[in-house]
Amino acid sequence: MNKPQAAIFIAVFFYLTNAISQVPGLTRLLGVPSGAAVAASAPELATQDWPQRLSSLQQSLAQWRDIADPVYDELLRASERLIEQLEGFIQQRQAEPGAGSGAGPGVAGAGVPTLVTADKTAPFSMLDVDALRDLRDDGAAQQRLLGNALALQEDEVVLALAQLKKAGETLRLRQERLARAPVDATDAALTVALELAKVQQMNAELQVARAVRARASARLGRDAWSDPLARIDQEIERVRPYQQLKEQDLLLIREQTEAAANRWESRKLQTTQTLTRLESGRLRETYPAQMQAYQARVQVLMELRALAHGELQVWEFRKQALAAAADPLRAAQVGQVLDAALTQVAARLRADEEQRDLLLAQHRSYTTRQIGSGSAVVEPTDTKMLADLSELIDLHAQKHEQLARVRVLLTRSREDLNLAAHQLGLAGWVDHAGAVVSQGLTQIWQYELFSATESSQVNGQTVTVDYGVTVGKSVGVVVLFLLGYWGVSVLARLLSRVLVRRAGMSEALARVLDRWVMSLLVIVVFVVVLRMARVPLTVFAFLGGALAIGFGFGAQNVIKNLISGAIILFERKVRVGDVVTIGGISGTVTAVDLRASTVRGFDGVMSIVPNSFLLEQQVSSWSFGEPALRRSIAVGVAYGSDTALTIAEILQCAHAHPLVLSEPAAVVLLEDFAADSLLFRLNFWIAHSRPRTGPEIESDLRLAVEAALTKAGLNIPFPQRDVHLQIAQPLQVRCIPVAAEFP
Repeated sequence: MNKPQAAIFIAVFFYLTNAISQVPGLTRLLGVPSGAAVAASAPELATQDWPQRLSSLQQSLAQWRDIADPVYDELLRASERLIEQLEGFIQQRQAEPGAGSGAGPGVAGAGVPTLVTADKTAPFSMLDVDALRDLRDDGAAQQRLLGNALALQEDEVVLALAQLKKAGETLRLRQERLARAPVDATDAALTVALELAKVQQMNAELQVARAVRARASARLGRDAWSDPLARIDQEIERVRPYQQLKEQDLLLIREQTEAAANRWESRKLQTTQTLTRLESGRLRETYPAQMQAYQARVQVLMELRALAHGELQVWEFRKQALAAAADPLRAAQVGQVLDAALTQVAARLRADEEQRDLLLAQHRSYTTRQIGSGSAVVEPTDTKMLADLSELIDLHAQKHEQLARVRVLLTRSREDLNLAAHQLGLAGWVDHAGAVVSQGLTQIWQYELFSATESSQVNGQTVTVDYGVTVGKSVGVVVLFLLGYWGVSVLARLLSRVLVRRAGMSEALARVLDRWVMSLLVIVVFVVVLRMARVPLTVFAFLGGALAIGFGFGAQNVIKNLISGAIILFERKVRVGDVVTIGGISGTVTAVDLRASTVRGFDGVMSIVPNSFLLEQQVSSWSFGEPALRRSIAVGVAYGSDTALTIAEILQCAHAHPLVLSEPAAVVLLEDFAADSLLFRLNFWIAHSRPRTGPEIESDLRLAVEAALTKAGLNIPFPQRDVHLQIAQPLQVRCIPVAAEFP
């Protein structure tokens, strides 16, 4: 694993650790408020001096109006618009509940709705259970709507803060410009520009305050529905297994559906009579579009009447399906019928949406034609056609609503069938478990791990922007980062190839640049992915302390080597391909990486050397600077040998070797009178980019010198000693008998 990958894994580890530590369930268990709860209760912008600022601006406006100078026109217009907005904002705040107490924007809580089954006992009417479901669907829709509004308001706060920052920068620049202007030469335009910048900044602050209050209102409204929806869901789960469609309920449904069918039938008859009269006249050939509109209206009315009768059939089928749940075989058959009906209803809904889109396009076409004609007199036929299209669009909307209602009834019947099957057998349990798992996975995907908060100072107050980090968003960040990592790796490889082929850079140096460029691009990709996923970098603020501890206890050497690698890369005192000696290690530099360099010894052993060693310790570079390298060999000849002949023979061997350089020239020196020989030393120069190593060339020269000296009659001595015995008087020789004892 290289260093960029290690850094990413460390960041992800700390990120997940922080996320797990802030899971609301765990924090509630420990009695500590979660990050989302803390962010939701963060103080909003509570600027209370808007009336004073409005009064001050009104006084300034009155003074500016007395100045008859065109330079003040834009300032006057901007001030008037701001005063109008301030008055509306102040009135809105005063009209909100709790405005006098400074409690922030008032939001009507959802409350706990009245549950029709609360005081009833089993069995429960299916109409009452459906009323609970309708109540639940309505509350969930409102909560989703408020959640979408909250997301939009978050964007509005971010945009307003950006505008405020821009306005503050403009104000600062104009203040500096006015301060640099000479006192006696101050232009009125500079003063007006400064006042205009102040008005624009106040307007930006007002927009931030509006956005913050709207965000708080949407958040409170969304959160207010959580407990009521939980109560409704709990009540539905309690009563749903014991519901029944009673005969009196079915009779009531029959009366309502027949009344609706009769109404649609009556409207169809009226439209048919009108169509018959039109067909008998001249409109059939003169206005074919209107005839088609009437025919389409008759068709939709017939479908609406059929849907009214079909809803009654759906209710009767729901009763049969509920009774069939006791038999697993019949339940499976009923389930197949329900699935087929749901598929058919979904197809009809899509077709109706397409038809309604076509009618809307025709309505826009007629409207645009009327506007584009430029005539003050509108053709009666066009007006009648627009009215017909509007009525037809309204009928399609009612048809779409009726189809959606039928789909809801079929879906609920399918849910009830699954519940009964779950209570009866393994197959039903499997279906129910699949639905529960699917719903659970959806909730996990949308689960908010924690909420990151960014704060900004506005008029001395703190404005916060909350970013919810969900499981799905975290997975998306990981996937986007992996895709970005793959992309930058491909880009870095292409860059290294271009540098080698077109810039003539060596492959080893290109690999080093590839790794550095890869590391920088990975950091850029990481930041860009976080910004795309709306995850602020402040969520990693906790990494600062952890990394500081790591640097203090173990990362200092790593950082030192990383910095040393950067210095080596830019100084290029040690390059790939150089022959160096570092701390007793001699060889060729094969790579200079982020943390360490690789040296291949003459014996083929690869040595990993930390980059800090290359800067802190002595490094002998054989190939740095001059391209030549001096080598030497020692040659000993016997005392009494011809020294001039010896030097000539040794030089001749050096000149004859093809890898010995002629410049600088080889030199033979009488180095020492050794104990056994006259010691000569041959100094010669070779190229460091040689095909053979220095020891190999030295061996060649020793062999050549030995053969040349032998041929010239010059002896190469070996170590020997002469022993001299000095006797001052004759040696005495005595024989000492040895007594032998025999047994």
